[in-house]
Amino acid sequence: MIDAHCHLDDHLLDLGELEQRRLAGCRGWVCAGFSPERWARQRAIQARDVWHAVGLHPWARTPWDPSQLEHEIKLGWACAIGECGLDFSRARKVEERDHQRRVLADHLKLAQQYDLPVVLHIVRAHRAALELLDAAAPVRGMVHGFAGPIEQARDFLGRGLYL
Repeated sequence: MIDAHCHLDDHLLDLGELEQRRLAGCRGWVCAGFSPERWARQRAIQARDVWHAVGLHPWARTPWDPSQLEHEIKLGWACAIGECGLDFSRARKVEERDHQRRVLADHLKLAQQYDLPVVLHIVRAHRAALELLDAAAPVRGMVHGFAGPIEQARDFLGRGLYL
C-alpha cells in the first residue's frame, strides 16, 4: 500500500513513526506540497520511500510567482506538481476564484513542460477545473479526496486522471 497523498511536513517527522507505518503495511508516501514556505520543510524530509509533490494549495494565502515553482522543479526533488487546484467553497469572490484559476493554469503548464503528473484539489469547481484541464490536455495525475457524483468521476476518469 502507498499513501498517495499526505502532508508529512505538517509536523516534525518522526522516522520511527514511518517505520511503524511500514510495519503496518505502508510501503511509500507522496508528500503533497502546500506553499513555498513549506517546500523547504518537505525537502528536509529525506526518508526511504517518501516522494514529494511541489505546488501551491488553493487554501494557501501566499503571493504567487510561478518562477518559484519552476525553480523547485528544476532542482529535481519533486516527482509531481501539487497539491494544486480550485476550491470554490473557500474562494467565494470572483477575484479569488480568478486567482485560483490563474495559479492552476500555471501549474498545469509546468506539468506539461516538465512531463510531471499533478495532484489536484478540486472542491465545488468541477466545471472550471475541466475547462483548465482541457486547455492543458493531456494532463496526467490524480484528484485526491474525490467525493462527487459518478458523472463527475467519469469526467475526470475520462481525461485519464485517477481518483
